[in-house]
Amino acid sequence: MNNFSLQPEKIYQKKEGLIVSERLESILKRSQESFSSPEVADLIIEKAREIVESFANKDYFVAGIGFGHPFDVVGSETVELEEINRFHNQVNQIRQNEQESNPEGWVCAVCQNANDLPNLHEFCDNCSFVKLRPRDFIKALPDIDIILVVNDSGEVLEQDVLQVLSEKKVFTMTDSIANSLNQIESFFNGVEKWKEQGKSTEKPGVSLPVDFHLCTFKDFENALKFSFDNTEYKIFRRTLRTKWVDNSLLFFLNSVFTFNILSSKDDQFNSLMKEFFCKIKEKYTFHELIEIMSKQSPRTARLFKEKIIIDSFLVRYNSW
Repeated sequence: MNNFSLQPEKIYQKKEGLIVSERLESILKRSQESFSSPEVADLIIEKAREIVESFANKDYFVAGIGFGHPFDVVGSETVELEEINRFHNQVNQIRQNEQESNPEGWVCAVCQNANDLPNLHEFCDNCSFVKLRPRDFIKALPDIDIILVVNDSGEVLEQDVLQVLSEKKVFTMTDSIANSLNQIESFFNGVEKWKEQGKSTEKPGVSLPVDFHLCTFKDFENALKFSFDNTEYKIFRRTLRTKWVDNSLLFFLNSVFTFNILSSKDDQFNSLMKEFFCKIKEKYTFHELIEIMSKQSPRTARLFKEKIIIDSFLVRYNSW
């Protein structure tokens, strides 16, 4: 790390490279609009499938899964969620507070580069200089959530995955705040131009950050087994930040609510997934599942009060 020693106030005083609040406001507004667009939801799902398919010929590939939003509203003609609007409004209020405290601009992107920060989760969450922390803002922006189920683990496999992602020009938000915001704005520009032209031209490229996770088939199989009777069970995974890190995920909530198999060429995996959802449907009624998942977090409870989510989940439940 350089001489700033994680002192953003020194960087702020230089006033070089700060991101003005008006730009952040514009990004938030366009982000909120994108979350309300069925066309953008389709583009995200298509991109997720494209990324997963780039691994299909690898010996270690078992399956690729998309989850999170917009996989929670697949097939819905309307994708605008009050919970997403609520969160954007909350983050925008923090942005306004940040503007009042640091009117020259947001320092975080410059601080990240100046200090060569390897992990925004580790170094930025307790920063007292800014009110708008990187993770607050990042969570309000669209991204793509993918789990790659593999039959092996280790550094060699992880390096190969990185190589494939590099060839596909896939990036994570923690790579660089400044670069990520540029990429996301480029995506917004492409979508807006495509819509202005009546969607008659080639679809815009999807330059959104990807939350990419690796999970071994063995760990996934255990999760299918143990989460059936333990809705708090967490699956172990490797998550790509600026490097691979250990992480975990509530399996029952995410699998039942939003897991979508984007590609799988493993008969055993397909059979296990089908059996898991059939057993879930046999054990729990539709309303019992909503009650269980609503208890997982306040956010989930709010989501399951929205008609779009309930209708989408009913279609999902009836498909099992």
